[in-house]
Order: sequence, then C-alpha cells, then structure tokens
Amino acid sequence: MEEEMENPELNPVDLPEKQKHQLRHRELFLSRQLESLPATHIRGKCCVTLLNETEALKSYLDREDAFFYSLVYDPQQKTLLADKGEIRVGNKYQADITDFLKEGEEDGRDLAKLEEKVWDPSSPLTEKQIDQFLVVARSVGTFARALDCSSSVRQPSLHMSAAAASRDITLVRHTHKHTHIAHCPR
Repeated sequence: MEEEMENPELNPVDLPEKQKHQLRHRELFLSRQLESLPATHIRGKCCVTLLNETEALKSYLDREDAFFYSLVYDPQQKTLLADKGEIRVGNKYQADITDFLKEGEEDGRDLAKLEEKVWDPSSPLTEKQIDQFLVVARSVGTFARALDCSSSVRQPSLHMSAAAASRDITLVRHTHKHTHIAHCPR
C-alpha cells in the first residue's frame, strides 16, 4: 500500500467516484470451482488477467472487455486468498545504482568472487540445439503444472500453464547452469 501512495496512478483513492465504481465492476475472483451456465448467459468475449500492481489502474478501464483478478475464492473455506506474491514498487524496494565508473577506473572488488560466467559466445551449441532444449524444458514445466493439483501456482488451463512454463525462472537458471557453463572455459 505504501507504493500506491508514492505513485498516484496506482492509488485507487485518487480516482473519481465514477471510475472507482467502474473499477469495482472489473474485479473478478479466480475459483477452481467449475460451474455450467446456459449459452444464453454469454454476452461476448473478454480478457481476464492477473492484476499487474505496477500498471496504472486506469488501464483496466480503457477497454470495455478487460477484467482483472488478484484473489482466489476457496469455496470450501468460503474465503478469498492472495494467490501470488506481490511486486513492491518504490524507492524502498528497488536496488541502489552505484555511480558510473570512468574508463579504466577500479572499484576495488574482486570480480572473480562476485561473478560466474554463464555464457560463452563461442559455444559449440547451434541455435537449433538451444531451441530444442528450450522446447523440451517448457514441455516439462507445462506437464508438471498440469499434474501438480496441490500447487498454489497451478494454472486453470493448459494455455496458461504453457505461458507460465515459458516464463519459468527455473528453466532459465537451469539453461544457464547446465547447458552453457559446460562449454565455458574457466
């Protein structure tokens, strides 16, 4: 909430009453519960996305078919719970950037202790081999999400599981750690 106070674009209090009212009608709650409705209740196609806390709230009002969710409804407990962590925005949460060093100036740190080489441009891997590895790794991530029913990050559809797998930080880290380093001279 502190970050919302720092940035008025993120703060719903600064919106006019009409936009606050419209915003309340744009919020949905994700539920793992399935419900069948008659086709006559369908009014059209819409886009529902996870609330992006770094985006201005007004952006959800720009399109009439855009909705958002940030909470998950648990029908057994009859509660609303946050499904994901939050991104903190503001000076308290971002890294401090050090002053730019002039050409040839040393900062006194031993870079061998701070850095780990993860990619070598002269790697013998071809683009095709790298792409094949990434496809297999995404498939494993998608399959794992589809099978893990207890996970809090379980996605409600195969399409969303595939999207999450393609952004999986574990995949990126695994790629760097086990594929690229094997071909890097130390």
